[in-house]
Amino acid sequence: MDIEITIQDYGTSFLLRRFQLWNYTVSLGTLIIRSPKSDDSPTNIDLIFFGAAEFHLPAYLIGLELFKGQELSSTRYRFFLNSGDRQFFIDCVNVSIYENDLDIFEFWHPVHGANDLGHLIARGRTEPL
Repeated sequence: MDIEITIQDYGTSFLLRRFQLWNYTVSLGTLIIRSPKSDDSPTNIDLIFFGAAEFHLPAYLIGLELFKGQELSSTRYRFFLNSGDRQFFIDCVNVSIYENDLDIFEFWHPVHGANDLGHLIARGRTEPL
């Protein structure tokens, strides 16, 4: 049985992983930040932000902590990403975090089913926690 971990104010941490801005689909507002698998980490970690309308982040992050920030509207939230001593943000509707073993050229696309994303390890909520 999979256990869903809700991203709350305490956040979700991946301090020993390297992340990259992997894909952004303008028409869907879907932003993917991936920590690709490596010799030290046999699986990818994908952070998928849905309805991403505005964001501030670099192409590469070493270590990452994710926090749910402020409610921007009844359906939009600002999520904060801390990396080192810097903080970045993504304004979106929701975020889900998956662990998977997809190839380097494979990533989530709306035609894929939820099972193609891998193992859900955390999900942000669109309603206040």
